[in-house]
Amino acid sequence: MQIMETDRLILKVPTYDDFDELYSVHANPETNIYNPGWEKPSKEEFMGTLNTIIDHHKKYGFGYYSLVDKVDNRVFGLCGLRFTTIEDKKYLNLYYRIDPSKTRNGFVKEAARKIIDTITCELNNEYQVVALTLDKNIPSRKTAESLGLKYNKDFDDVDGKGNVYYFN
Repeated sequence: MQIMETDRLILKVPTYDDFDELYSVHANPETNIYNPGWEKPSKEEFMGTLNTIIDHHKKYGFGYYSLVDKVDNRVFGLCGLRFTTIEDKKYLNLYYRIDPSKTRNGFVKEAARKIIDTITCELNNEYQVVALTLDKNIPSRKTAESLGLKYNKDFDDVDGKGNVYYFN
């Protein structure tokens, strides 16, 4: 799936043309407040991350999408699903990271809803969606809940102290 649209957004497969905008978001300390052990990535390190994102799309036909605001036609973040394994079971991991100037406008929920509905349908609902966040990351937890994902306390601290998991 190359492009999806919502009322306010274009969701497109990331390209190297998106590098500067995506790097700016991922290298911003404000977008990593709840990312334990975070260190600003070098441009070379982030290029590796972007390569991984692009490779997932090539291999599976979906992944994380660059978010483009239809108002200004600029890339302002990523949102999407990617395969992950938790306790030997395969899930679709929900991820998002956006420019702080665009937060609290419902963009993540709008993008995530479209992506989840489209990709899970294409995959015949074979995989559960999971959102991993930290227990203290209240904004992320509220976003997961607003998408209908349910907290599962049985997964607390799996793969890291303070981790909490939400499932659809």
